[in-house]
Amino acid sequence: MNTRILKLISGTVLSLVAAAAMASTTVPKGTQVTLVFDQAVNSRYAHAGDKVKMHVADELVVNGQSVLHAGTPVWATIQSVKKNNRFGVNGNMKLDINSVHGIPLTPRIAGKDSGSRADHAALASGAGALVLGPIGLLGGYFVVGKPVKIKAGDIMQTQVSEDTVVH
Repeated sequence: MNTRILKLISGTVLSLVAAAAMASTTVPKGTQVTLVFDQAVNSRYAHAGDKVKMHVADELVVNGQSVLHAGTPVWATIQSVKKNNRFGVNGNMKLDINSVHGIPLTPRIAGKDSGSRADHAALASGAGALVLGPIGLLGGYFVVGKPVKIKAGDIMQTQVSEDTVVH
């Protein structure tokens, strides 16, 4: 009789372990997660350390299992802010996204917000200085870059930064 009870208990334990293993899913690194900003953010007024509220746009399903529901709140912290400046230097803002239910997220595309306009303004100022002397250089001073302006409802594409097992 003891053998029968032990077999029953071990069978039950094995069933529970199998069910627990099936309930966990690995979210692969690189899985896209779209976030929506719930508030406006502007690099003119933002400061490092400010919190920014967002939410998951669409339900994330992996291997038939719902991993993140649409509307799940997400918080980010502004890591650094650079204000827009003269000579066409655009503003820049870097966000550190908190993990969502243990799933680490990172922005999908690094910002290229200061590249072309700043480069063109610098080249124009340099060329202006060569052609027009100090007056050309002074002209570049009046080319002001753009601030980062995020409106409530704007979208941010993120991705899972490492393979993550969720239950």
